[in-house]
Amino acid sequence: MKQSPEIARQFLPINLGLEQQVEVARPFEGVRKTGIPGTERMYGSEMVVLATTDCAAECGFCFRRDYLGKPEEFNLKDLDKLEDYIIDQNIREVLITGGEPLIEPYKTSSIAISLLINTALRKIRIGTSMLRSDPERVTQEWINELGMRNSNRKFEIAHHFNHPAEFSGEALNKIRQLDKAGIGQYVQTVLLKGVNDNPETMKNLANKIRDSGMEWHYLLHCMPVTGNLYFRTSVKKGIDLIEDFEAHRETTGRHPPKRYVVASPIGKIYVDNSRIAGKENCDGKRYLWLESRYKPEDFKDVTLPDICRVGKRGFLEVKYLDGKD
Repeated sequence: MKQSPEIARQFLPINLGLEQQVEVARPFEGVRKTGIPGTERMYGSEMVVLATTDCAAECGFCFRRDYLGKPEEFNLKDLDKLEDYIIDQNIREVLITGGEPLIEPYKTSSIAISLLINTALRKIRIGTSMLRSDPERVTQEWINELGMRNSNRKFEIAHHFNHPAEFSGEALNKIRQLDKAGIGQYVQTVLLKGVNDNPETMKNLANKIRDSGMEWHYLLHCMPVTGNLYFRTSVKKGIDLIEDFEAHRETTGRHPPKRYVVASPIGKIYVDNSRIAGKENCDGKRYLWLESRYKPEDFKDVTLPDICRVGKRGFLEVKYLDGKD
């Protein structure tokens, strides 16, 4: 990885954000309880498995950093229970994450391979930022272990890249090894003030992702976690950046991220100007009402948070704390 102030900003403590107080420390977690420690279920057919709560990077913007190192991770002794739950609840996809799941690569692969063998999951995804922090920890042996079990191409790796300088030679080599093993790969990016919130950096990042052969799945607005005020742009900033891809042809139509999303307590919401249903100012803070594509009947088995309402078109709307440019 190249040295750059944009990379350093993501990891070094900055006092500007430490006094920020928001409503919740963890704005995005499963609303359906599974009864299995170290798992979360947000969507009807998808769930999350926390392979570990340790991390190699501890990014300043991470919404899970409040429980890094805490005993909330999945225990391998619960694999049978997890597999029974997946079958009983007709779960179609599982995301194995953390923390950083590749801190414990063989625990992560044990979970993935067991689920592959004993359930009918459509996809098993591993969410990791290891290629931008310590790519040498992703060994050829580990890649081969997954590849040997991946004849039906059910394994996918969701890589986290926020800046073009993070695409080191070592990272690109690991991407090629994973591709050769037949493991699908895509990229997710967090919109971060002072890191990638300008058109030039986004275009360079788009080219790096395209040249690596991966898909840019989504751009995520930085979540309102206590202590990360200095990372949070306005929601509109991301909309403008996506529109800038369309207005300029330095990149092809396949380069931009497929979606711009906000992570809310009821799940991810795809955002453009048409999804902003209202605005409010309260105690010096700016809130947006964002229209989701969820309906009340999608959550009939859970109690929705107070920041949700039913909009004029029958979809659930979520009150979301905006950032500042």
